[in-house]
Amino acid sequence: RVLLRHGSIQSVTAWDPVEDAPRHSVIANEYIKTMACCAVGARRGALPTKALFLGLGAGTLPSLLLHENADYVAVELDGGAAELATEYLGLENVDVRIGDALD
Repeated sequence: RVLLRHGSIQSVTAWDPVEDAPRHSVIANEYIKTMACCAVGARRGALPTKALFLGLGAGTLPSLLLHENADYVAVELDGGAAELATEYLGLENVDVRIGDALD
């Protein structure tokens, strides 16, 4: 599934048509792949236990890194994008806050 907002692709989420569910372990976007490698590489291969995501998009990066001990917060300016991520793209267990990350 592709999140297209304001005329540009915000994120791509791999979707399993049989299960009708997101496949968070599949990275369908090179930008997200690079960010995930940086996040895990900076921790010497460990997934981050705490993270603040400035801009949520489709929630692809937090979904990819999410694990049972994670404490993740995402700040998204666009309430519509946050709703799409949670309602249609399978984002769960991330504290999503609507607002300007600069505030």
